[in-house]
Amino acid sequence: MTERPIVYAHAKPAYVTPEAFCEHFAVSRMTTYRLLHQGAVKWVRVGRSMRIPVSELERFAKDGERAAYSEVWGEE
Repeated sequence: MTERPIVYAHAKPAYVTPEAFCEHFAVSRMTTYRLLHQGAVKWVRVGRSMRIPVSELERFAKDGERAAYSEVWGEE
């Protein structure tokens, strides 16, 4: 019998669900799935489910901050 690995309570998940993305960015499900299907946010399929890497959340947020700054100040 194989022992299961110990999962630590403080460990961050590597992937999140589209629903978690919705909550994190306060956007609708439709907006989230549109971003996923347009390729604006990278995702992977796990079985029949979609999962978004946590690194993609960070990249998306950083790109959004950069775009907002450019729109307001007109520079990078």
